[in-house]
Amino acid sequence: MSLNRILNIPALLWLAACASMPAPIPLALRSSDDFSLSGRVVVRQGDRAEVLRISWSHSGVEDRAHLETTLGQTVAEISLGDQGGSAILADGRHLAEENDAELARQLIGIPLPLHRFADWVRARSASGERGTTSHPLANFEDSGWTLAYQGWGEAPGGEQLPALIDARRGDLSVRLRVEKWSQGTP
Repeated sequence: MSLNRILNIPALLWLAACASMPAPIPLALRSSDDFSLSGRVVVRQGDRAEVLRISWSHSGVEDRAHLETTLGQTVAEISLGDQGGSAILADGRHLAEENDAELARQLIGIPLPLHRFADWVRARSASGERGTTSHPLANFEDSGWTLAYQGWGEAPGGEQLPALIDARRGDLSVRLRVEKWSQGTP
């Protein structure tokens, strides 16, 4: 068996796990709320795929993310704000970009508009539309990406929050499975 096939086995196992129904998410979030989440993300371009663990916190106009391998090794610490974003890589290098999509391209190989992430994970389009399972905004286009909400969890009070999100643009794909939501930031 070739090394490439061996390295793809964890990604295939993770994708199979994503096919199962996500667990309920115990939190209702309003657009003004600070929040944090953790989960797994698969970044795919063509036949290349990477599986990462993600912890994301959103507070006002600032976002912070910690990316690590499935084995727990830090890949990057990301900070985003009004003036763009920066990252500290595992090897100590610093990256800074005014354009957050360029920062994402340098980090994960695809130009993902990171400034839209806080809305995307709450099923909000740039126009402010919001989806729930009772009135699904199951798919929408935003910043050149098509987002599909494929799994939902029920929060207290009956509000639904996304638990499985697929963002695509051409042969680029980012699939996020939210495992835990928290109100406020850590």
